[in-house]
Amino acid sequence: GVCIGWKTHSNESNYIFGPVGIACVTPCNGSERNFFDGHHDQFHNGDVISIVSHIDPRPDDAEEENFKNNYAVIDIIRLDRDSEGKEVQTIVRTEKIGPPNVENRKSENIKVTVSWDDPTKHHLINITSSVAEYPMSLNLMAMKEISLSQQSVLIAALIMILVYLFILLEWIHRTLVAIFGSMVALFFFFLMHGSETESIRTVMLHQEWSTLGLLFGMMLIVGELSHTGIFEWFAVRLLVSSKGSFRRLLMLLSLLTAITSAFLDNVTTMLLLAPVTIDMCNILQVDPRPYLISEAILSNIGGAATQIGDPPNIIIGASFDEVGFVDFIINIMPCVFIIAIPVSLALMLWVYNPYMVMKKMVDIDSNKLKAAYPIYDEPRLYIAGTTTFFVILLFFLHPVHHKDTAWIAL
Repeated sequence: GVCIGWKTHSNESNYIFGPVGIACVTPCNGSERNFFDGHHDQFHNGDVISIVSHIDPRPDDAEEENFKNNYAVIDIIRLDRDSEGKEVQTIVRTEKIGPPNVENRKSENIKVTVSWDDPTKHHLINITSSVAEYPMSLNLMAMKEISLSQQSVLIAALIMILVYLFILLEWIHRTLVAIFGSMVALFFFFLMHGSETESIRTVMLHQEWSTLGLLFGMMLIVGELSHTGIFEWFAVRLLVSSKGSFRRLLMLLSLLTAITSAFLDNVTTMLLLAPVTIDMCNILQVDPRPYLISEAILSNIGGAATQIGDPPNIIIGASFDEVGFVDFIINIMPCVFIIAIPVSLALMLWVYNPYMVMKKMVDIDSNKLKAAYPIYDEPRLYIAGTTTFFVILLFFLHPVHHKDTAWIAL
Protein backbone atom coordinates (compact mmCIF):
# COMPACT_ATOMS: atom_id res chain seq x y z
CA GLY A 1 0.00 0.00 0.00
CA VAL A 2 0.88 3.65 0.18
CA CYS A 3 2.79 5.01 3.15
CA ILE A 4 2.21 8.04 5.36
CA GLY A 5 -0.65 6.47 7.32
CA TRP A 6 -3.46 6.54 4.74
CA LYS A 7 -5.77 3.54 4.48
CA THR A 8 -5.55 2.82 0.77
CA HIS A 9 -4.17 0.33 -1.74
CA SER A 10 -1.49 0.75 -4.35
CA ASN A 11 -3.83 -0.49 -7.09
CA GLU A 12 -7.55 -1.05 -6.56
CA SER A 13 -8.52 -1.64 -10.19
CA ASN A 14 -9.61 -5.20 -9.33
CA TYR A 15 -11.20 -4.39 -5.98
CA ILE A 16 -14.39 -6.29 -5.12
CA PHE A 17 -16.63 -3.28 -5.75
CA GLY A 18 -15.36 -2.90 -9.30
CA PRO A 19 -12.82 -0.45 -10.67
CA VAL A 20 -12.25 2.43 -8.26
CA GLY A 21 -9.10 3.80 -9.82
CA ILE A 22 -5.37 4.01 -9.26
CA ALA A 23 -4.23 5.07 -5.79
CA CYS A 24 -1.66 7.80 -5.36
CA VAL A 25 -0.35 10.40 -2.94
CA THR A 26 -0.05 13.87 -4.42
CA PRO A 27 1.76 14.94 -6.48
CA CYS A 28 0.82 12.20 -9.00
CA ASN A 29 2.50 12.18 -12.39
CA GLY A 30 0.19 11.02 -15.16
CA SER A 31 3.07 10.10 -17.43
CA GLU A 32 4.04 7.39 -14.94
CA ARG A 33 0.48 6.21 -14.10
CA ASN A 34 -2.29 6.26 -16.70
CA PHE A 35 -5.44 7.27 -14.86
CA PHE A 36 -7.61 6.75 -17.96
CA ASP A 37 -9.59 3.49 -17.72
CA GLY A 38 -8.33 1.06 -20.36
CA HIS A 39 -5.75 3.67 -21.47
CA HIS A 40 -8.47 5.38 -23.57
CA ASP A 41 -6.83 8.82 -23.60
CA GLN A 42 -7.78 10.02 -27.10
CA PHE A 43 -11.09 11.81 -27.66
CA HIS A 44 -13.39 13.65 -30.04
CA ASN A 45 -15.21 16.92 -29.45
CA GLY A 46 -18.42 16.22 -27.58
CA ASP A 47 -17.06 13.18 -25.76
CA VAL A 48 -17.41 13.13 -21.99
CA ILE A 49 -14.67 12.28 -19.50
CA SER A 50 -16.12 10.95 -16.25
CA ILE A 51 -13.62 11.46 -13.42
CA VAL A 52 -14.36 9.28 -10.41
CA SER A 53 -12.36 10.01 -7.27
CA HIS A 54 -12.24 8.61 -3.74
CA ILE A 55 -10.32 10.86 -1.35
CA ASP A 56 -9.00 9.17 1.79
CA PRO A 57 -9.62 10.86 5.15
CA ARG A 58 -6.80 13.01 6.34
CA PRO A 59 -4.15 11.35 8.57
CA ASP A 60 -5.03 11.02 12.25
CA ASP A 61 -2.17 13.26 13.34
CA ALA A 62 -2.97 16.01 10.81
CA GLU A 63 -4.39 19.32 11.99
CA GLU A 64 -7.83 20.21 10.62
CA GLU A 65 -6.76 23.75 9.74
CA ASN A 66 -4.06 22.48 7.39
CA PHE A 67 -6.51 20.38 5.34
CA LYS A 68 -9.63 22.55 5.56
CA ASN A 69 -8.79 24.43 2.35
CA ASN A 70 -6.67 21.74 0.73
CA TYR A 71 -7.95 20.45 -2.61
CA ALA A 72 -6.68 17.93 -5.12
CA VAL A 73 -6.08 19.84 -8.35
CA ILE A 74 -6.68 17.65 -11.43
CA ASP A 75 -5.06 18.85 -14.66
CA ILE A 76 -6.07 17.20 -17.93
CA ILE A 77 -3.04 17.63 -20.18
CA ARG A 78 -2.78 17.26 -23.96
CA LEU A 79 0.53 15.89 -25.24
CA ASP A 80 1.86 17.95 -28.17
CA ARG A 81 5.11 18.13 -30.13
CA ASP A 82 7.02 21.34 -30.80
CA SER A 83 8.82 22.17 -34.05
CA GLU A 84 11.83 20.16 -32.91
CA GLY A 85 9.74 17.10 -32.12
CA LYS A 86 10.05 17.44 -28.37
CA GLU A 87 7.07 16.59 -26.18
CA VAL A 88 5.11 19.59 -24.89
CA GLN A 89 2.40 19.34 -22.24
CA THR A 90 -0.58 21.71 -22.56
CA ILE A 91 -3.17 21.97 -19.77
CA VAL A 92 -6.61 21.90 -21.42
CA ARG A 93 -8.82 21.57 -18.33
CA THR A 94 -8.45 21.93 -14.56
CA GLU A 95 -10.82 20.56 -11.93
CA LYS A 96 -10.71 20.50 -8.13
CA ILE A 97 -11.91 17.85 -5.67
CA GLY A 98 -11.92 17.85 -1.89
CA PRO A 99 -11.14 18.79 0.79
CA PRO A 100 -10.82 15.41 2.57
CA ASN A 101 -13.25 14.43 5.32
CA VAL A 102 -12.19 13.83 8.90
CA GLU A 103 -13.09 10.12 9.21
CA ASN A 104 -14.60 8.71 6.01
CA ARG A 105 -13.63 8.49 2.38
CA LYS A 106 -15.11 11.21 0.21
CA SER A 107 -16.29 10.23 -3.27
CA GLU A 108 -16.85 12.67 -6.13
CA ASN A 109 -17.79 12.28 -9.77
CA ILE A 110 -17.01 15.03 -12.28
CA LYS A 111 -18.10 14.99 -15.91
CA VAL A 112 -15.94 16.99 -18.33
CA THR A 113 -17.14 17.66 -21.89
CA VAL A 114 -14.32 17.61 -24.43
CA SER A 115 -14.30 20.99 -26.18
CA TRP A 116 -10.65 21.88 -26.72
CA ASP A 117 -8.40 21.83 -29.76
CA ASP A 118 -6.79 18.62 -31.05
CA PRO A 119 -8.60 16.21 -28.67
CA THR A 120 -7.54 13.21 -30.79
CA LYS A 121 -4.00 13.47 -29.40
CA HIS A 122 -2.92 11.53 -26.33
CA HIS A 123 -3.74 12.98 -22.91
CA LEU A 124 -2.63 12.42 -19.35
CA ILE A 125 -3.72 13.55 -15.89
CA ASN A 126 -1.51 15.17 -13.27
CA ILE A 127 -2.74 15.59 -9.70
CA THR A 128 -1.32 18.01 -7.14
CA SER A 129 -2.42 19.45 -3.81
CA SER A 130 -3.54 23.06 -3.69
CA VAL A 131 -1.41 23.29 -0.52
CA ALA A 132 1.80 21.60 -1.65
CA GLU A 133 3.23 20.93 1.83
CA TYR A 134 0.16 18.83 2.78
CA PRO A 135 -0.16 15.88 0.34
CA MET A 136 -3.45 14.04 -0.14
CA SER A 137 -4.14 10.32 -0.68
CA LEU A 138 -6.77 9.38 -3.24
CA ASN A 139 -7.93 6.97 -5.90
CA LEU A 140 -8.81 8.35 -9.30
CA MET A 141 -10.05 6.93 -12.58
CA ALA A 142 -11.10 8.77 -15.74
CA MET A 143 -13.50 7.01 -18.10
CA LYS A 144 -14.23 7.96 -21.68
CA GLU A 145 -17.95 8.29 -22.36
CA ILE A 146 -20.06 9.47 -25.28
CA SER A 147 -22.11 12.69 -25.14
CA LEU A 148 -25.24 10.66 -24.36
CA SER A 149 -23.93 10.22 -20.81
CA GLN A 150 -24.74 13.88 -20.12
CA GLN A 151 -28.40 12.83 -20.20
CA SER A 152 -27.91 9.82 -17.92
CA VAL A 153 -30.24 11.15 -15.20
CA LEU A 154 -33.00 11.84 -17.72
CA ILE A 155 -32.59 8.39 -19.31
CA ALA A 156 -32.69 6.68 -15.91
CA ALA A 157 -35.85 8.62 -15.00
CA LEU A 158 -37.57 7.67 -18.26
CA ILE A 159 -36.69 3.99 -17.79
CA MET A 160 -38.11 4.07 -14.26
CA ILE A 161 -41.32 5.82 -15.41
CA LEU A 162 -41.83 3.24 -18.18
CA VAL A 163 -41.21 0.37 -15.74
CA TYR A 164 -43.84 1.73 -13.34
CA LEU A 165 -46.25 2.36 -16.22
CA PHE A 166 -46.04 -1.26 -17.42
CA ILE A 167 -46.38 -2.50 -13.83
CA LEU A 168 -49.57 -0.45 -13.43
CA LEU A 169 -50.98 -1.63 -16.77
CA GLU A 170 -50.32 -5.27 -15.81
CA TRP A 171 -49.87 -6.34 -19.44
CA ILE A 172 -46.72 -8.25 -18.42
CA HIS A 173 -45.87 -9.79 -15.06
CA ARG A 174 -44.22 -7.12 -12.89
CA THR A 175 -41.16 -9.31 -12.23
CA LEU A 176 -40.46 -9.55 -15.97
CA VAL A 177 -41.03 -5.79 -16.33
CA ALA A 178 -38.45 -5.04 -13.62
CA ILE A 179 -35.89 -7.43 -15.11
CA PHE A 180 -36.40 -6.03 -18.62
CA GLY A 181 -36.04 -2.47 -17.26
CA SER A 182 -32.71 -3.38 -15.66
CA MET A 183 -31.53 -4.89 -18.95
CA VAL A 184 -32.44 -1.66 -20.79
CA ALA A 185 -30.51 0.34 -18.18
CA LEU A 186 -27.45 -1.89 -18.67
CA PHE A 187 -27.76 -1.45 -22.44
CA PHE A 188 -27.63 2.34 -22.10
CA PHE A 189 -24.68 1.96 -19.73
CA PHE A 190 -23.00 -0.08 -22.48
CA LEU A 191 -23.65 2.71 -25.03
CA MET A 192 -22.47 5.52 -22.74
CA HIS A 193 -19.18 3.85 -21.86
CA GLY A 194 -17.90 3.33 -25.36
CA SER A 195 -19.37 -0.14 -25.88
CA GLU A 196 -17.69 -1.51 -22.75
CA THR A 197 -19.58 -3.55 -20.18
CA GLU A 198 -19.20 -4.04 -16.47
CA SER A 199 -18.18 -7.47 -15.26
CA ILE A 200 -20.93 -9.80 -14.07
CA ARG A 201 -19.42 -9.58 -10.58
CA THR A 202 -19.78 -5.79 -10.55
CA VAL A 203 -23.33 -5.93 -11.92
CA MET A 204 -24.34 -8.40 -9.21
CA LEU A 205 -22.87 -6.12 -6.54
CA HIS A 206 -25.27 -3.35 -7.58
CA GLN A 207 -27.95 -5.36 -5.76
CA GLU A 208 -28.65 -4.77 -2.06
CA TRP A 209 -27.65 -8.25 -0.94
CA SER A 210 -28.08 -7.38 2.72
CA THR A 211 -31.67 -6.26 2.05
CA LEU A 212 -32.43 -9.35 -0.03
CA GLY A 213 -30.88 -11.63 2.60
CA LEU A 214 -32.94 -10.10 5.41
CA LEU A 215 -36.17 -10.31 3.39
CA PHE A 216 -35.43 -13.90 2.37
CA GLY A 217 -34.66 -14.98 5.93
CA MET A 218 -37.73 -13.33 7.43
CA MET A 219 -39.98 -14.72 4.68
CA LEU A 220 -38.72 -18.23 5.49
CA ILE A 221 -39.49 -17.73 9.17
CA VAL A 222 -42.97 -16.33 8.49
CA GLY A 223 -43.55 -19.12 5.96
CA GLU A 224 -42.85 -21.67 8.68
CA LEU A 225 -45.23 -19.90 11.06
CA SER A 226 -47.93 -19.84 8.39
CA HIS A 227 -47.89 -23.65 8.17
CA THR A 228 -48.84 -23.95 11.85
CA GLY A 229 -52.24 -22.20 11.65
CA ILE A 230 -51.20 -19.45 14.10
CA PHE A 231 -52.41 -16.56 11.92
CA GLU A 232 -55.84 -18.12 11.36
CA TRP A 233 -55.99 -18.88 15.09
CA PHE A 234 -55.37 -15.22 15.93
CA ALA A 235 -57.88 -13.98 13.33
CA VAL A 236 -60.66 -16.19 14.69
CA ARG A 237 -59.98 -14.97 18.25
CA LEU A 238 -60.19 -11.39 17.04
CA LEU A 239 -63.48 -12.11 15.27
CA VAL A 240 -64.91 -13.57 18.47
CA SER A 241 -63.54 -10.60 20.47
CA SER A 242 -65.29 -8.14 18.15
CA LYS A 243 -68.61 -9.19 19.78
CA GLY A 244 -70.70 -8.40 16.71
CA SER A 245 -69.13 -4.98 15.95
CA PHE A 246 -67.69 -4.43 12.47
CA ARG A 247 -65.87 -1.33 13.71
CA ARG A 248 -64.17 -3.29 16.47
CA LEU A 249 -63.30 -6.07 14.03
CA LEU A 250 -61.67 -3.60 11.60
CA MET A 251 -59.64 -2.08 14.44
CA LEU A 252 -58.49 -5.45 15.78
CA LEU A 253 -57.48 -6.84 12.37
CA SER A 254 -55.64 -3.62 11.49
CA LEU A 255 -53.79 -3.60 14.82
CA LEU A 256 -52.81 -7.26 14.39
CA THR A 257 -51.47 -6.45 10.92
CA ALA A 258 -49.52 -3.39 12.14
CA ILE A 259 -47.87 -5.19 15.08
CA THR A 260 -47.04 -8.29 13.04
CA SER A 261 -45.65 -6.18 10.20
CA ALA A 262 -43.31 -4.36 12.58
CA PHE A 263 -41.48 -7.55 13.51
CA LEU A 264 -42.02 -9.97 10.62
CA ASP A 265 -41.98 -7.85 7.40
CA ASN A 266 -45.10 -6.12 6.07
CA VAL A 267 -45.17 -7.74 2.61
CA THR A 268 -45.19 -11.29 3.94
CA THR A 269 -47.67 -10.38 6.66
CA MET A 270 -50.18 -9.11 4.11
CA LEU A 271 -49.70 -12.19 1.92
CA LEU A 272 -50.70 -14.34 4.90
CA LEU A 273 -53.44 -12.23 6.50
CA ALA A 274 -55.26 -11.18 3.33
CA PRO A 275 -56.60 -14.69 2.50
CA VAL A 276 -57.66 -15.15 6.14
CA THR A 277 -59.47 -11.80 6.06
CA ILE A 278 -61.29 -12.72 2.83
CA ASP A 279 -62.41 -16.06 4.32
CA MET A 280 -63.64 -14.31 7.43
CA CYS A 281 -65.59 -11.74 5.41
CA ASN A 282 -67.18 -14.54 3.37
CA ILE A 283 -68.36 -16.14 6.60
CA LEU A 284 -69.82 -12.79 7.75
CA GLN A 285 -71.23 -12.07 4.24
CA VAL A 286 -69.64 -8.60 4.04
CA ASP A 287 -67.45 -6.75 1.54
CA PRO A 288 -63.77 -7.50 2.37
CA ARG A 289 -62.38 -4.35 0.70
CA PRO A 290 -62.56 -1.99 3.74
CA TYR A 291 -60.72 -4.54 5.87
CA LEU A 292 -58.08 -5.32 3.24
CA ILE A 293 -57.38 -1.64 2.49
CA SER A 294 -57.14 -0.85 6.22
CA GLU A 295 -54.77 -3.76 6.72
CA ALA A 296 -52.63 -2.68 3.76
CA ILE A 297 -52.31 0.88 5.10
CA LEU A 298 -51.63 -0.22 8.67
CA SER A 299 -49.16 -2.83 7.41
CA ASN A 300 -47.06 -0.11 5.77
CA ILE A 301 -47.29 2.14 8.82
CA GLY A 302 -46.50 -0.65 11.28
CA GLY A 303 -43.63 -1.88 9.12
CA ALA A 304 -42.05 1.58 9.25
CA ALA A 305 -41.59 1.22 13.02
CA THR A 306 -38.61 -1.17 12.82
CA GLN A 307 -35.62 -1.86 10.62
CA ILE A 308 -36.96 -5.22 9.45
CA GLY A 309 -40.60 -4.26 8.86
CA ASP A 310 -40.27 -2.37 5.60
CA PRO A 311 -37.85 -2.68 2.62
CA PRO A 312 -36.87 1.05 2.73
CA ASN A 313 -35.95 0.67 6.41
CA ILE A 314 -33.95 -2.46 5.59
CA ILE A 315 -32.02 -0.54 2.90
CA ILE A 316 -31.33 2.35 5.33
CA GLY A 317 -30.10 -0.03 8.01
CA ALA A 318 -27.90 -1.89 5.52
CA SER A 319 -26.40 1.32 4.13
CA PHE A 320 -25.31 2.91 7.43
CA ASP A 321 -23.33 0.97 10.01
CA GLU A 322 -24.22 3.52 12.69
CA VAL A 323 -27.97 2.92 12.25
CA GLY A 324 -29.15 -0.29 13.91
CA PHE A 325 -32.34 -2.08 14.93
CA VAL A 326 -32.53 -0.34 18.31
CA ASP A 327 -32.21 3.11 16.69
CA PHE A 328 -35.44 2.49 14.78
CA ILE A 329 -37.16 1.29 17.97
CA ILE A 330 -36.10 4.40 19.92
CA ASN A 331 -36.61 7.06 17.26
CA ILE A 332 -39.43 5.82 15.02
CA MET A 333 -41.57 3.28 16.88
CA PRO A 334 -43.02 5.80 19.40
CA CYS A 335 -44.16 8.10 16.58
CA VAL A 336 -45.70 5.19 14.69
CA PHE A 337 -47.60 3.60 17.57
CA ILE A 338 -48.54 6.79 19.44
CA ILE A 339 -49.45 9.03 16.50
CA ALA A 340 -49.54 7.36 13.07
CA ILE A 341 -51.50 4.21 13.92
CA PRO A 342 -54.27 5.88 16.01
CA VAL A 343 -54.74 8.62 13.41
CA SER A 344 -54.85 6.07 10.57
CA LEU A 345 -57.35 3.89 12.42
CA ALA A 346 -59.60 6.89 13.09
CA LEU A 347 -59.40 7.85 9.41
CA MET A 348 -60.26 4.30 8.26
CA LEU A 349 -63.24 4.14 10.61
CA TRP A 350 -64.49 7.50 9.33
CA VAL A 351 -64.03 6.66 5.64
CA TYR A 352 -65.61 3.21 5.89
CA ASN A 353 -68.28 4.04 8.46
CA PRO A 354 -71.10 3.38 5.93
CA TYR A 355 -69.85 -0.20 5.56
CA MET A 356 -69.76 -0.60 9.36
CA VAL A 357 -73.40 0.34 9.93
CA MET A 358 -74.92 -1.06 6.73
CA LYS A 359 -75.97 -4.34 8.31
CA LYS A 360 -75.75 -6.32 11.51
CA MET A 361 -73.13 -9.00 11.91
CA VAL A 362 -74.51 -12.47 11.36
CA ASP A 363 -74.63 -14.80 14.32
CA ILE A 364 -71.64 -17.10 14.43
CA ASP A 365 -70.95 -20.18 16.47
CA SER A 366 -67.65 -19.25 18.11
CA ASN A 367 -66.91 -22.78 19.30
CA LYS A 368 -67.51 -24.22 15.84
CA LEU A 369 -65.36 -21.49 14.28
CA LYS A 370 -62.51 -22.11 16.74
CA ALA A 371 -62.69 -25.82 16.02
CA ALA A 372 -62.49 -25.13 12.27
CA TYR A 373 -59.31 -23.05 12.62
CA PRO A 374 -57.05 -24.76 15.19
CA ILE A 375 -53.28 -24.72 15.50
CA TYR A 376 -52.68 -27.88 13.52
CA ASP A 377 -48.91 -28.29 13.88
CA GLU A 378 -47.84 -27.50 17.43
CA PRO A 379 -44.29 -28.97 17.23
CA ARG A 380 -43.61 -26.80 14.16
CA LEU A 381 -45.05 -23.77 15.98
CA TYR A 382 -42.72 -24.34 18.94
CA ILE A 383 -39.69 -24.53 16.65
CA ALA A 384 -40.68 -21.55 14.44
CA GLY A 385 -41.86 -19.50 17.43
CA THR A 386 -38.66 -20.11 19.38
CA THR A 387 -36.59 -19.23 16.31
CA THR A 388 -38.57 -16.02 15.80
CA PHE A 389 -38.09 -15.06 19.46
CA PHE A 390 -34.31 -15.47 19.35
CA VAL A 391 -34.03 -13.75 15.96
CA ILE A 392 -35.86 -10.66 17.27
CA LEU A 393 -33.81 -10.82 20.50
CA LEU A 394 -30.58 -10.77 18.46
CA PHE A 395 -31.95 -7.81 16.49
CA PHE A 396 -32.36 -5.93 19.77
CA LEU A 397 -28.82 -6.91 20.80
CA HIS A 398 -27.31 -5.42 17.62
CA PRO A 399 -25.39 -2.72 19.62
CA VAL A 400 -23.60 -5.60 21.40
CA HIS A 401 -22.67 -8.00 18.58
CA HIS A 402 -22.73 -5.56 15.58
CA LYS A 403 -23.65 -8.36 13.15
CA ASP A 404 -25.56 -7.68 9.97
CA THR A 405 -29.29 -8.32 10.47
CA ALA A 406 -29.34 -10.29 7.22
CA TRP A 407 -27.00 -12.92 8.71
CA ILE A 408 -29.21 -13.19 11.79
CA ALA A 409 -32.36 -13.67 9.72
CA LEU A 410 -30.70 -16.23 7.45
